[in-house]
Amino acid sequence: MGSYVVKVARNYQITVPREIREKCNLKEGDLVNFEIRDSEIVLNPVCVVKKEQAFFFKPGWQHMVGKSEEEIKKGRCKTYRNAKLMERDMEK
Repeated sequence: MGSYVVKVARNYQITVPREIREKCNLKEGDLVNFEIRDSEIVLNPVCVVKKEQAFFFKPGWQHMVGKSEEEIKKGRCKTYRNAKLMERDMEK
């Protein structure tokens, strides 16, 4: 990926070059975070999550989901017709 020079337009707007938009999968309306590091401006795409859903994006939860997906791929799972059968199996 190259280096790009863009012009700051009216109202301090900038256009993100196509190659960067595609690489970062940026779409119109997406949010980005501006951060100043030393003398550099760093832009990072961000995703806003509702407060009541934030738990599901914490590293510990994501780790458990990843482990579960691995187990499913290995065939180490069961399908139950109802909750009672699952409870019975868990009590064993």
